[in-house]
Amino acid sequence: MHGGRDVVDADYERRMMEDRSRFVDMVDLKNGLKVLDAGTGHGLFAMFIARRIKSNGLLVAIDVSSEHVRQANALLKKEKFSFAHVVKADLRWVPIASDSLDAVMSYDFLCSVNSPSTLPKVFLEAKRILKNEGTMIMVDYAPKPENAHESLFYQRFSIFEKVYAQAGKSLHLTFFNSKKIESLLKTLGFSVKTEVIERDVWMPKCALRKEMQELTKSMKREAVNQSVRAQLTKELHDFYKRAKERKTKVPSARLITAKLRKNKD
Repeated sequence: MHGGRDVVDADYERRMMEDRSRFVDMVDLKNGLKVLDAGTGHGLFAMFIARRIKSNGLLVAIDVSSEHVRQANALLKKEKFSFAHVVKADLRWVPIASDSLDAVMSYDFLCSVNSPSTLPKVFLEAKRILKNEGTMIMVDYAPKPENAHESLFYQRFSIFEKVYAQAGKSLHLTFFNSKKIESLLKTLGFSVKTEVIERDVWMPKCALRKEMQELTKSMKREAVNQSVRAQLTKELHDFYKRAKERKTKVPSARLITAKLRKNKD
């Protein structure tokens, strides 16, 4: 039985890897480009970018998490991408020269920009480091669920945020309206195209159960108040029950492609 769960887990991970690869293929990256991967996480999206731009390109992958930087660095070294560099940095202040990159890319990163006031700073910094005619390519969760299955995925985030807060961690997510993003980018000199693309990825029950167990353990480790822990544990169990009954689907993706045309003096 345990082996069966591992197979389902592996299938889910494979589908999420394929999802990253699909979006890199969709934007048709050229060999030799200089690219930034914003919010690289484990470095999986960066790996697919590196495979496309190859050794005469340049890849800089950044993340604010020291653990993610370590994981991404280990992955890219394992893949022997000597032209890829992982840096701990915030996209509001990137240690890269102005007008130096062909593309800034991200996968499920925008939602982690935790306040509306931060978004202009992120886009301004991207504009600064991009060359004229450079491109921002952002894959993010579509801001509204299409059906009950996608709605469960967002409910999962809501409960997890509460647990993380009690455990002294941050999982604050913001799902920005597409019109707001487009308006801001156009103000900064980008031409913008947005597409919503369905993801055919379903979360296996074993993955949800594993998340629930890990979050429950984290509250015990962090000595969260017993009554608060009991309430949140109940919410986790109730969510897991709904998820088993209805199935949980990874939401559709919003693909934003923004081409920069800098003013000439």
